Amino acid sequence: MAATWSRAAKVRRAFKAGRTLRKDRILTSTTAIHEACILQDRLRAAMGEAGLPAEDVRASLVLMVPNYVPERDAVHVLRIPEAGDLPMLFQRVAEIEDAGRVQTLGLGVWQMDRETENTDGWIQPFLTGQRAANGIAKAKRILVESRGGEGLVG
Repeated sequence: MAATWSRAAKVRRAFKAGRTLRKDRILTSTTAIHEACILQDRLRAAMGEAGLPAEDVRASLVLMVPNYVPERDAVHVLRIPEAGDLPMLFQRVAEIEDAGRVQTLGLGVWQMDRETENTDGWIQPFLTGQRAANGIAKAKRILVESRGGEGLVG
């Protein structure tokens, strides 16, 4: 079956493989941004090794602002910019944190597969539980609909 996968699918599989999270990883937003930058760098390197354009993959930081009603939790998907623009991302995160209690939900990844003309998005979660699962579903929808861009749903 792996012989029929596209090159982008093989890269995607390498990053989506592994054990599922069984307990929460509580991270500060600063640590999560650093992890997202590392993830994006590794993804782009893997795309390059596969002979694919690095811009066909994008990483995002996924934040959740809990509400009293779980269905109304605000989910922010913030694209990881190039290194020179990172201060703007830190500023945007600080603005979100100033507005309310924020949880780092996970890291989002969007990938374009030029061979199959498809796109895919997935979230590598930091939190578990039903509330986190709802937020992750919202974040994935944002990733896919915005083609790896940014968004807010609440």
